[in-house]
Amino acid sequence: LDVYQLHEQENSCSVVSTSFGEDAKTAKIYYVVGTALANPLENEPQEGRILIFEVVERKLQLVCSRDVKGAAYQVRGFNGKLLAAINSKIELFGLRDSEGHMGGQMELTTDCVHRGHILVLYLQTRGDFIVVGDLMRSISLLAYKPVDGQIEEIALDYNSNWMTAIDILDE
Repeated sequence: LDVYQLHEQENSCSVVSTSFGEDAKTAKIYYVVGTALANPLENEPQEGRILIFEVVERKLQLVCSRDVKGAAYQVRGFNGKLLAAINSKIELFGLRDSEGHMGGQMELTTDCVHRGHILVLYLQTRGDFIVVGDLMRSISLLAYKPVDGQIEEIALDYNSNWMTAIDILDE
């Protein structure tokens, strides 16, 4: 139905359909794409983007774009926000109106960051919990503290295991 042209050597790594804000039932649905610029001289991508689209009359309309320092390997809707695995960190974003811009410009702003991973390839969420699958550091469990606006590590596997997939089965 529609096409969006990425930059030269840019690849999409992840995509999710999500909404932003408190009330997911009445909020707009957005399509979020995480990308990476694949430079053959780099071991891991050092640049990427997070693209947010809405569909207007069956066409993709870019709502906002945010450059990131690394590949956006995973993007997930999370408590009315966007959670992204970008190389060795996990970043939580909110979608807000740009200050000083007329015409409803939107901006993806950082709410908090969790560092300390090697290469985050997988994310799963349930409630305020985040399960992280790291390429080399196995699996860890994080909790988002909305009152503090922080993400804290609450459990991890100390063994070095190469993760290929993760999921949350139940509470």
